[in-house]
Amino acid sequence: EYNGEFPPYTYPIGVGKDNLGILFNNFKIKKQKLIKGPYALVYIQPSPAWGPHSKYCFLSYLEMICKKYSKKYNKFQIVIPDWIQEDLNNNDTFYYKIIKCIKKFYNKLIIKYPEEEKILYENDNKRSNSELTLRADILPQKREIFISLMKDSIRDILVTGDQSLTDILSCCKRKRVWYQIAPWKQGLARNLE
Repeated sequence: EYNGEFPPYTYPIGVGKDNLGILFNNFKIKKQKLIKGPYALVYIQPSPAWGPHSKYCFLSYLEMICKKYSKKYNKFQIVIPDWIQEDLNNNDTFYYKIIKCIKKFYNKLIIKYPEEEKILYENDNKRSNSELTLRADILPQKREIFISLMKDSIRDILVTGDQSLTDILSCCKRKRVWYQIAPWKQGLARNLE
């Protein structure tokens, strides 16, 4: 547990004063064949266990990604964890916030499930054929494939947790890490800035 709060029963690993550092990996990365780029990767945890901000964290990242990459990529994909697609299907407020964000940048929003694909939004007055696809058919994966997915994604990546952070810093030094801060991880996040 990086920047853990239970000494003397844990080693003081983590970042900042009185911590011993982060444990990095040196592993060979297998090539994944699940998705071709360009795509972004989101691996964050749902509320309420990780605080009340999970949806806000995803929506903020989504808006930043759309602003940054919609002009560069006419067709773009975002790999999402199961809980996002479940909340999208079961929460009208979350659904409408996603649509509101997407329609500023893309003319079509698609969600891809393991068995099917569904259009969530389509602008009838198309100026272009731009589309964003939420990929709910990729995660979860074995660690080796997950690390390969991280490596092949665009530079901006949204993750949480000690293992994901260590993996992304180990495999992909040029990534711009956006980190979901759990209430008990504020010390780690603040020291990483």
